[in-house]
Amino acid sequence: MDIIGVHDIIHKIAEGFEDNALQCLGNHSSDVVDLIQEQIYNGQDGDGEYLSPTYDEDPFFDEPGRWHGRADDYIKWKYEITPPVASPNLCLSPRPIEVPNLFIDGTFFGQISAIMKGTFLEVSPGNGNGPEIKKKYGDRLFMLGEDAVEWFNLEYMWPAIEKFFNDCGYR
Repeated sequence: MDIIGVHDIIHKIAEGFEDNALQCLGNHSSDVVDLIQEQIYNGQDGDGEYLSPTYDEDPFFDEPGRWHGRADDYIKWKYEITPPVASPNLCLSPRPIEVPNLFIDGTFFGQISAIMKGTFLEVSPGNGNGPEIKKKYGDRLFMLGEDAVEWFNLEYMWPAIEKFFNDCGYR
């Protein structure tokens, strides 16, 4: 290959690399949601920190109602319906039983969505009680942690980049 051919390949890569990466992210936005759900189900936010407040610390159990003063009973109930398990893709350890996973009947999880907005993938908590959950547990709840980013890159981004390089004539 001569220098003009090399120049053309480098130009194609430089011109299309960012768009290719953004297209990959957009094409796999539902996979990003799945990874975020997996983190939350294991009681973690995007920083890899356990969700706080824990059931032992949550002021919800100080409020009048069915669960007033019954954090231990709630923990037992949650253990029965969603016992802590290791996560299937990210291999996160099972959450401690006092750490919430924000899953009861799947409504909240089912409302989480992700959509490309220009050069940014916006993850939304949906309607319903999602905004309140986001306010209580923070913005990091809807961010990919290090393990999730690594998994996404290995499964989707690197293959997309390799295909893009091949399509540009690099290989």
